[in-house]
Amino acid sequence: MPKWVQVFRWPNALKALTSLRIDGAVRRLAIEEGSGGIRAWGGRLLFQLDLQELRRTLGDLTVILHRAELLSTLRELALPTYAWAPAVSVSSRDQRVKALLSDGTTVEGNLLLGADGLHSVVRAQLFGAQKPRYAGYVAWRGVTSFEHNRIAPGISLGRGSQFGQLR
Repeated sequence: MPKWVQVFRWPNALKALTSLRIDGAVRRLAIEEGSGGIRAWGGRLLFQLDLQELRRTLGDLTVILHRAELLSTLRELALPTYAWAPAVSVSSRDQRVKALLSDGTTVEGNLLLGADGLHSVVRAQLFGAQKPRYAGYVAWRGVTSFEHNRIAPGISLGRGSQFGQLR
């Protein structure tokens, strides 16, 4: 098994959703990654993903859907009594978690999904407050829809840059 497989843990989110019995709603919206690879800037294939090996090793493949669709689906699946405001503080006791939200609401449950962004209160309380650290990368992302049989999914590497595309 190639060593890179140990780093790519794409199916972990699906496993978490499966354990909560809500993966079906996400899978219905998503498309399964069909293929991919790493190419040199001129198009020469450097590495091709072995999707069958990935499935055998990790138990699933990655799926692709727009972040807004994922968040909307997760919000619809949550209990309707929960408020959707930023967390101010979180605490846990006896396998229960409690969050105080910015609108003054307190919510409690068995699970806290800390998806509160770059300046995460949840992450800071769990792992300590840390300022974001610039790693030297700038990412420009966009979503568009078009058909072109010469665009191969994967990543193309150039000097100091990379371009990724999915179908």
